[in-house]
Amino acid sequence: MGRPEIKKVERQSASTSKGDYRVNRQDSKRFTRSLTAKMDEIALRNATESPLLRLPSEIRNRIYGYALGGQEVNPRTVGGVRTKWRLECRPYGSEARSYQAWDRLLSLTYVCRLLHRETRLLAFSLNTFQIQTVEFNDWLLLLNDDQKNAITTVIFGLRNPFLDLPYQDQIPPMLEQCAGLKTAIHVFLRDPSRIRDSTAQKFAKMKCLDFIVETKAKAELEADAEALDKIMTAAYYEDLEEYEQEMAEAEEEESTEEESTEEEDESEEDESA
Repeated sequence: MGRPEIKKVERQSASTSKGDYRVNRQDSKRFTRSLTAKMDEIALRNATESPLLRLPSEIRNRIYGYALGGQEVNPRTVGGVRTKWRLECRPYGSEARSYQAWDRLLSLTYVCRLLHRETRLLAFSLNTFQIQTVEFNDWLLLLNDDQKNAITTVIFGLRNPFLDLPYQDQIPPMLEQCAGLKTAIHVFLRDPSRIRDSTAQKFAKMKCLDFIVETKAKAELEADAEALDKIMTAAYYEDLEEYEQEMAEAEEEESTEEESTEEEDESEEDESA
């Protein structure tokens, strides 16, 4: 009995042949060229027919400012995950439920290519970003260089001094990533004198940057004048009424001391006479 004959079956490759690949690649190039031509045609039509884009650039910029600016943007992590963020446009520390979502604020930039080109960075330059110190660097990692450089104003909040204060020396190096930054506001919920002198000196050396300790109640911070000559200082107290009461009592004590001093001087003059 002979061995059974084994038939060789050619294995059909699931992959496309080189010829098919070249055809598909050519089709892809044709589609890309066609799509680009259509987009260029739409962009040209928008530039010549759009009521907004036909306006002078000065007027358009004012409209963009009203539409995209004037917000206080609060970046927050989602569920404590550092790579997931939501940006809410509302005052920092506010628990109000009404706010405008960041994506909705940017909706104008997605209308067409020309609007995107003109407005893509305005939301960063025309708004104030309010964020906790410990989260600032993680948030910066998500931005590209153009977005970082467009930021002009940042507010740091110290909700938990024991958590945030150890990071204050890291703020100046982080801010150096934002080349267009003009103002950094450091909000203290308690005693502003806890700021380190080394941190203040680093802020004072940074160009085009005013370091402000935001204030509801005005109290000057004792510091070296040379190191802090450009620093505006004040204190943000949790209980403003208590602070104002303390200030009023201090002023009353000073006036009482001045009156007693004047009375003593007058009595001494009478005795000498």
